Amino acid sequence: QTCALPIWLGFSYNPVHKLVFRGGFGIFFPPSAFLNQTTTDGFSTNTNVISELSGQRVPNPSVSISNPWYQGLRAVTGNTLGELQDVGYGTGGYFRSRHSSYIEQYMTGFQYAFRDSDVLDVTYVGLTGKHQLTGGFNESQLNPKYLSLGATALNGGVTNPYFGYIAPGQSGCGMDQATISQSHLLEPYTQYCGVTQNDAPIGFSNYNALQVNYKHRFSQGLNVLASYTFSKFLDNVEGTDSWSYSSNQGPANNYNMAAEKSVDSGDIPQSLVINYIYALPVGRNKTIGAGFNRATDAVLGGWEVSGISTFKQGIPLGFSGNNINSYGGNPRPDVNGSPKAANPSIKEWFNTAAFSDAPYGTFGTAPRNFSNLRGPNYQNWDLAIMKNWGLPKETRLQFRAEMFNAFNHPNFYTPNTNYNGCDPNASSSCNSSFGKITQTFFARDVQMAAKFYW
Repeated sequence: QTCALPIWLGFSYNPVHKLVFRGGFGIFFPPSAFLNQTTTDGFSTNTNVISELSGQRVPNPSVSISNPWYQGLRAVTGNTLGELQDVGYGTGGYFRSRHSSYIEQYMTGFQYAFRDSDVLDVTYVGLTGKHQLTGGFNESQLNPKYLSLGATALNGGVTNPYFGYIAPGQSGCGMDQATISQSHLLEPYTQYCGVTQNDAPIGFSNYNALQVNYKHRFSQGLNVLASYTFSKFLDNVEGTDSWSYSSNQGPANNYNMAAEKSVDSGDIPQSLVINYIYALPVGRNKTIGAGFNRATDAVLGGWEVSGISTFKQGIPLGFSGNNINSYGGNPRPDVNGSPKAANPSIKEWFNTAAFSDAPYGTFGTAPRNFSNLRGPNYQNWDLAIMKNWGLPKETRLQFRAEMFNAFNHPNFYTPNTNYNGCDPNASSSCNSSFGKITQTFFARDVQMAAKFYW
């Protein structure tokens, strides 16, 4: 899509003193393609080591340490092969016809000043994303309608129509052999070992939030900013950095992206963050100790406290694991009962007995992410204690002690959600940490510093 027209409209209305209404709507076009994901096939090559005979699970006698590429190195062909480029190999890149990603953003709210130093902001924020990007999208998944043929038939060898057109040893998936699995010939783009669409614009996103901010500007030594957010974030893709999430990294079934709709892996329904700075009213020319002498003031005066207190709900849990071949899909487990544990603990955060392997021909009943099953809540207190000494010529010296996670509150990470076919809480022979929490965020960290201001 080559025509992209961004739009931004907004209004501000001040009906009475101290009250302002604001609103706006905009369409934005974020980057939808990245240069480091483009392909250089034909101008740079890789040559695979064919370590085993196709379909036989036996070592290839032609391969040796002294000559691992007995078939010769794959030639750099430039663009001379045209549409025959990468035939017999896996390939990936940007598809020629693709939509541009865009975001519709809208907001409305009001701001009210109780007095000059106290302001309340209440805002509704909405966002709708169209053609949102996902990472490498597997375009070669076998259409699920063929799964009814059965694994035996799909894995069975059939005559390879490409045999003789690809030089021996010049294919990464056996397309240079006389026979090939039937499943491969039923896949899209059968001339390739596999096709990946980079940054595929196939997703959507929807975000709605109520944001409440209260700000108390410096008054009597106190400055406070409290921000509360109540929100819900829905989508069906994880974006181009799905590797960074702890839950599912790809669709269960690429032919049914509608089933991927769930809360986002980073969805946090409620969040409260409080920032504060307080200069204690103690010392010379202050409310307490206005008559301190210099020695007393040097000890008791000039103290400040600041901090950031954060409280957030846990992120949603997404489950993975299967024991079946779906020929390009990524089935999830089945959910057979309530996944919530009666008494969640780090040893069993959810009901591990509620999951089982999805049967062949299905893709699991577990959603991409559970909205009602989440990891532990997050609570953190970062504090700083500062002591200031006034020096001549408007200079000052400050000593500060900073404490991250000051109260050493344990913040646990998400539990293991990779199901490997057994319940560790039901069988001692199940060697799995499924349902267990084995990691925490950082413990208390203290640092001290001195600063000289001039």
